[in-house]
Amino acid sequence: MALAPTTAFHVTGTPTNNIIIMPDPPMITDQRGIGHVYFESMLKYREKIAQVDGHTGEEETYESLLKRSIRTAITMQNMGIKPGDFVSMCTVNDMDACVVYIASLFIGAVMANVDVNVSTQDIVFLLKQVSPKIIFATPNSESVIQEVIRELGGHITLVVFGETELNSRFTDFTRRYENEDKFKPREVDNLEEIAFVIFSSGTTDRPKGICHSHLAMVSYN
Repeated sequence: MALAPTTAFHVTGTPTNNIIIMPDPPMITDQRGIGHVYFESMLKYREKIAQVDGHTGEEETYESLLKRSIRTAITMQNMGIKPGDFVSMCTVNDMDACVVYIASLFIGAVMANVDVNVSTQDIVFLLKQVSPKIIFATPNSESVIQEVIRELGGHITLVVFGETELNSRFTDFTRRYENEDKFKPREVDNLEEIAFVIFSSGTTDRPKGICHSHLAMVSYN
C-alpha cells in the first residue's frame, strides 16, 4: 500500500509540494566596517590571549594588541595616511604584522602585502598596481624594499620591524599618546569600500590585485 505524502508548509503556512521553504538567515553586519568589528571584539575580550609567538612562547592579550594597533593608527594618521591610501608589508608572520593590518583598517587605509621571498622586480610589478604611501618590512627585506621604492618613484615611507640606521623604526609607531583612550576607528561611507587587496599567484597570467570589501569581511562567518 502506498503511503500518502506528508504535508510540508511554507513559513507563511501555505502548503507546498512536500518541501519546507525557510527564509534566508538574517545577515547581521556592522555598517561601520570591519575596523569597528575588530575594535569592539578586542575590547570585549581584552583579557584573552590574542596571539602566541611559536618560537619564543611570548603571549599577547587583546588589550595589548588593541593598544599597539591604536598607537600605530594614530602615528600613520599623523604622517598623513588617509582613507583609501595603500599600506604594504613585506614581512613574515610575527607578532607585529597584524598590528599594522588592524591599524590600517582602523583608519580606512587599504592593505596590499607582498611576500618576502619574491624578487625585487616582481615586488615592483605588484606594488605599481596599488602605489603604497608606506611600506613596512623586515630588516632582511630592507635593502630590497629600498630598491623597490627607488624604482617606484614618489615619496614612500619605509618602516622597519627592527633596528635600522636609514629608515623609520616600527617601535616608534607604538609609543603612547595622551589621547589614545579616546580613539575610535573610522566609519566607512559604504561597506563596498575596499578593505584589503591580495595579489593572485599568477598561474595563468601576471599576478593581479584581488579586492576584498568591508562587506565581504563583516559578512564572513
